[in-house]
Amino acid sequence: MNNLNFINKDFDSGNLSKYQFAISLIKECVRCEILPENFLYTVQIKIGEILKELMIKFTKGESSSVTVEKAEKLIIGIWYTIDAYMNSLNNIEFSIEVLKNEEVSLMYEKGKNILKEDFIHTKNLYEKVLENKVITQLTAYNDTLKGIEDFFRLYNQDFEPDECDANIDYPLAFDDWNVQGLYYMKNYLWNLYMENEICNKFDNKEINLVLKSYGDIYEIDYRDLLVNIFEITMTNAIFSRLSNNNSLELKNKDFETLNNNLKNLSEKQVKNLISLVVDKIIEDYKLGEFEKEYMKNYEKILIKNTLYELKRDNLRNLIIITDNVKKKKNTIMINEENILKDDDFKEIIEEILASDNIYEKINIVKNKINSIKDYIDMLKSSCFFEDEYILLFMSLSNMELAILGKYVFYGEYRMEKLDITKTLSRKIETKYEWENFYLEYLKSLNEDKLENVEILINENL
Repeated sequence: MNNLNFINKDFDSGNLSKYQFAISLIKECVRCEILPENFLYTVQIKIGEILKELMIKFTKGESSSVTVEKAEKLIIGIWYTIDAYMNSLNNIEFSIEVLKNEEVSLMYEKGKNILKEDFIHTKNLYEKVLENKVITQLTAYNDTLKGIEDFFRLYNQDFEPDECDANIDYPLAFDDWNVQGLYYMKNYLWNLYMENEICNKFDNKEINLVLKSYGDIYEIDYRDLLVNIFEITMTNAIFSRLSNNNSLELKNKDFETLNNNLKNLSEKQVKNLISLVVDKIIEDYKLGEFEKEYMKNYEKILIKNTLYELKRDNLRNLIIITDNVKKKKNTIMINEENILKDDDFKEIIEEILASDNIYEKINIVKNKINSIKDYIDMLKSSCFFEDEYILLFMSLSNMELAILGKYVFYGEYRMEKLDITKTLSRKIETKYEWENFYLEYLKSLNEDKLENVEILINENL
């Protein structure tokens, strides 16, 4: 896509989009007068002809018309298919010659053939990912691997080539959400394959120990964590080596020494040190070129995060300490003496908002908010976002969930005991966003846990 060799000083490849390559290339060529002003209009007419054929095929010959929404969706699919062909050329000059000389219908047919080939390639890649998967009890990881199978069963190249129907909850170290359809899945599986290949070089028991330790730190069942195994494994592997340890485990005393040493280094020294360790891991584990490139890309992210956390004097947020964590009982205390002063409360809310790590946010709440009034005020302040609420509620005990339920269900149990299953089955009036997510979370609970919460709500807490 970077092989420019034609004469037009006005052409700017920065105006091209890899996500909508064909149409962005046409617009840029029209702007520079490489293509005539009416070229896009002519192409749209040709796409209209393809659309007619698709509508007949979609309705199985019964009609040549569909809803406006469906027609728009089909047009998006046509452009997606043409892009599959145009992106495969990997040469802007040649792509322009194709626009000038090939019929749109031919480009579309060639795109369909490429999508067929890439579908087979992506399915083969999925099989390889299943073969090299990391052995773990992480629910998001295992459910995603299983859910991806739906993509290959449901993918519709003719009518919805830009769609990706699969439940993908597991986060990757690198993920491009701007890519759609088959090519999103292809990218996702390739990156997951790379991450699995690298993680499988390490001791699986140690990987799962680090994951469990992560859950222990934030008092969440590690199997429910929405974390990336590769990131956690590599981060601990790198910092463990900086502590003269080849294991993924990192003890608290080693962390303290490492933290003090890093704080005394310049930014350049920290960068060089992390880069040296990454290179040593690549060498020791004989990583291939693709794995090496993946590691070096992650190195950039880790250096940035390390420097950021060192400035905040919060490196502990980046590393998983694997010493046994003593679980402390974190119950919301209904005690007026524990209510925070306004300035202190504001400072805590700002600290929560400043963090982009949901588990760090939860930890801040558990450690610094100890009254139900402050807890409710914190929920009202919108310092958690969407699914973060669910993870927050997952960290609460049945007693804590029941205390919140006293507020949400107040109008439901004043006159009689609360029937929580019956209540959740009907619409409940809410005032705040957190209440909606609280109700959503309760609906996801198993029968026994929900019954325990109900009993506690009906009791005098």
